[in-house]
Amino acid sequence: MTTGSRGSYDRLCIQVDLDKPLIDIIKIGSLKQRVMYKGISSLCFCCGRIGHKKDNCSYQVLPKVAETVRVDNTPTPSNERKAEDTSESNYGSWMIITKRKNSVRNG
Repeated sequence: MTTGSRGSYDRLCIQVDLDKPLIDIIKIGSLKQRVMYKGISSLCFCCGRIGHKKDNCSYQVLPKVAETVRVDNTPTPSNERKAEDTSESNYGSWMIITKRKNSVRNG
């Protein structure tokens, strides 16, 4: 295999404060690089903390759903309501390194 056909990767061993969210991006010089973690079994993709999953997140802020009322006191149909900002979380399954199965080569 030639050296140009494989990407180069660096590994870091870091100490993490479990009470704070994990970092998702690190800046090295002027280059921003995504951070991937190995050996984490329960990472919340909502708040970025270790020890629970998104469905049990106590840090999650649920948006209040208020019924919009017209001047004539009739509820506004749902298709007329403004869409709320639903920005994606910075955390996701891309942060977890998954073990690849080695393919068997004949030859």
